[in-house]
Amino acid sequence: MAVGGGVAVAFKSGITQFAEFDKVLTITGNKAEASKEELSNLTKTVKQLAQETTKTPLEIANVANSLVTAGFSATETAQALNGVVKASEATGESLDVVGNVIANAINQFGLAATDSTRVADVLAKVANTSNVSVSGLGESLKFVGTAAQQSNQTLEDVSAVLGLLGDAGLQGGQGGRNLAQALTRLNIASADLPPELKVLQKCVKLLNFCKSVHAILIIN
Repeated sequence: MAVGGGVAVAFKSGITQFAEFDKVLTITGNKAEASKEELSNLTKTVKQLAQETTKTPLEIANVANSLVTAGFSATETAQALNGVVKASEATGESLDVVGNVIANAINQFGLAATDSTRVADVLAKVANTSNVSVSGLGESLKFVGTAAQQSNQTLEDVSAVLGLLGDAGLQGGQGGRNLAQALTRLNIASADLPPELKVLQKCVKLLNFCKSVHAILIIN
């Protein structure tokens, strides 16, 4: 009887989760104004990722809903999910946190949803090799994202520097603000260059960028 009761409970739980999964994806599809084909593709992507990882279909469906809420279309969400789920697996951080950080990074650096795996790889690598987390990187990028875009810095370079700043004790918003100030100073200093020197400006910008970051590390 006890075994039979346990099976019944597990079966009921499975039915409940499936119903919730279907409900979340239906809400997600309606929110994204997705066609039947787009919703079907999103559903297949969610189920496939659930088979390939330790995440449940419901967990992945919930982060899909969050991505759509952040402005992604159903197709963009399907494209972004692989990076989000794999980064969550690699770092041990929650799908919600990783999804939010990746979505913001894509928007901040003018990238496409198809770049999600690239973004996820960058963030996961920095988080796993320095004293920062994906959530901490997300907090830093809130402050430095605009300055980085204005100075044509890549996500890879900015994330790597944020990792170095994290190792030096400047994490989260503190690291982001310090790096934003350094980039802003560089932009102001080079704003009045004549057109013929713009090419030279691009060549020296990365060098100046590294020098400024080195100064920040020394000062702090």
